[in-house]
Amino acid sequence: MSPRVLAGAAVLTALSWPGLAAPACPPAPEPDAADEMPLLRPALKPGGQLDVLVIGSALASPKDSANTGYVGEMARALEVSMHALHVSLTFDGRRFMTAADMLGVLSTDLARHHYGLVLWQTGTADAVGGEPPGDFFQALSDGAAAAAAAGSALVLIDPQYSRFLEANADLGPYLSSMQAIASTSGALLFDRYALMRDWSEAGAIDLESAAPAARPGVAARLHACLGQALARTLLASVATTQ
Repeated sequence: MSPRVLAGAAVLTALSWPGLAAPACPPAPEPDAADEMPLLRPALKPGGQLDVLVIGSALASPKDSANTGYVGEMARALEVSMHALHVSLTFDGRRFMTAADMLGVLSTDLARHHYGLVLWQTGTADAVGGEPPGDFFQALSDGAAAAAAAGSALVLIDPQYSRFLEANADLGPYLSSMQAIASTSGALLFDRYALMRDWSEAGAIDLESAAPAARPGVAARLHACLGQALARTLLASVATTQ
């Protein structure tokens, strides 16, 4: 595994819905209403309690509520959209964890507590480290089965897009594996990679090209827009079952 590549990648840290605040974000594809998550419906409703487990190779437990990135933005957007909904976030994982490593974390966390939603951010460490794509696929498949058995809705979140990462790692097999698991297991894929690539290529949100002084503001906007897009995906996934 190349620390240089992972360090470079780490630099990158419209469906209309009543009550959902809209930041000044570039266009994003509308969520597919056919992607239903009935397991999420009992908690994602006005007055509900949504406990969310967030696991990922680049995630560390935030020390305060302001340090939750796009996941925190997602939680705030959901609470605005659904009156009196409370979203609780639990973070687990450490840098450079592969999907196989995270499978153990996921299994342990699901045994300790019931989570209505699991957000699994993965793929970067496996691609950079050249982990066998078959092993990556199997870990995701086992994780999806574990989440389903625990009664937890699962959203897979693919790597952040960056030109640096794209030039230094073969992401294709890992992105394909995530798409395949989402299409066969009942999990959803939040295609963060494609969304960020489209925004970057359009010059709408391009963190890598931003001047150093401008990066905090660009990063904040990126997190806000990703969080809004993820919230819309979740809302669409329960809309047809309400």
